[in-house]
Amino acid sequence: MKYLVTGGTGYIGSNLIRKLINQKNEVHLVSIKNTNFNYIHDLFGLYTNHYLDDKYNNMLDIINMVKPEIVIHLAGVFGNEYNNIDNLISSNITLGTKILESMKLCGVKKIITTGTHWQNYHSNQYNARDLYAASKEAFNIITKFYNSAHDFSVINLKLFDVYGPNDNRNKLINTVIKSYINNQEESIKISKGEQFVNFIYINDVVEAYLKAIEFIKESKSIYREFGVGSKELVKVREVVQLISSHFKKSRVKIILGGVPYRFREVMEPWDAFETIDNWCPKVSIQDGINSIINDYLTERKNDDI
Repeated sequence: MKYLVTGGTGYIGSNLIRKLINQKNEVHLVSIKNTNFNYIHDLFGLYTNHYLDDKYNNMLDIINMVKPEIVIHLAGVFGNEYNNIDNLISSNITLGTKILESMKLCGVKKIITTGTHWQNYHSNQYNARDLYAASKEAFNIITKFYNSAHDFSVINLKLFDVYGPNDNRNKLINTVIKSYINNQEESIKISKGEQFVNFIYINDVVEAYLKAIEFIKESKSIYREFGVGSKELVKVREVVQLISSHFKKSRVKIILGGVPYRFREVMEPWDAFETIDNWCPKVSIQDGINSIINDYLTERKNDDI
């Protein structure tokens, strides 16, 4: 199979393209200038990269040249600050729309997109938790137009809180684990931690995309949305306690209630989601955390050799 992937250099995308390459697929990436390729530095030569110009105007040329069988769109920008609005709209709406229109002009009609459970604040059918989620929903509406007017097949995967080894994003689990492993005297301030979170391990997320590929390959003119999350909800404070139980003599101090909850904090995540056929998460939060800790400790040991 031939794939065109956006966001393939990010944490989730890099894990996905690694799997696609291992399966002997032809993988093409779309990236912007100054993209960081650290996650996939060892895959150099096993994929083809295409750089976008500043306004994505060469997207049509890229899709016309590649003629992918399936487009997988993971690229996006997170942020709600005033100064980030132009970038947010450009990355989360304009880029995707130019992909869709280029696909239409080139006869490519299958796309897997990436959303967020924050589009379903309070488990409503649609209620954006923030501007980022609203931009994701806006793009969803555009994909529905291409499905209705141009017979596109669209699968939108709404991700919950993805975590896993080698994650350099500023995420709770990896940040706390790194602090404990470094064992420097420091205080980490978090909220009271009473909010429930739906953590989903990276391997399970990749498997969901692979199931989406199987689904869309045999489909014509469909629009489907699936949640990619676990049925195992845990409180933030419970996750921190689970991590800290591995480090009895640490100098790290976790201060619960050290910062207030965020505006429109999600206290209970969306629970009315449908999962894709023949997929269910396999990695529990405890096993996932154990895996990350073991990975960091092995890396630390190797560095000391």
